[in-house]
Amino acid sequence: MVLTALRAGAELSEHTARGVIAVLVLEGFVELRTNQTSDDVRVGQLAIIDVLEPHTLTAREDSLLLITVSMLEERGVDVSSQSAA
Repeated sequence: MVLTALRAGAELSEHTARGVIAVLVLEGFVELRTNQTSDDVRVGQLAIIDVLEPHTLTAREDSLLLITVSMLEERGVDVSSQSAA
């Protein structure tokens, strides 16, 4: 779990994770983009990002996020065959 503060306009450039990501917006709102969608995620909303799914996050106003990443590999789950669909 990571508590992250972003100023309006700040961006987390495209990246992936080897686990499922949950992003809970505590303050502000962000735009979450994947290859398939672009969604605004607002206060109190939770966004889920699948294993190895490329994504970008942009703060549309000053925002506070609680980001949780499952550590599947550490739990012995093989994610090597996963793909971003």
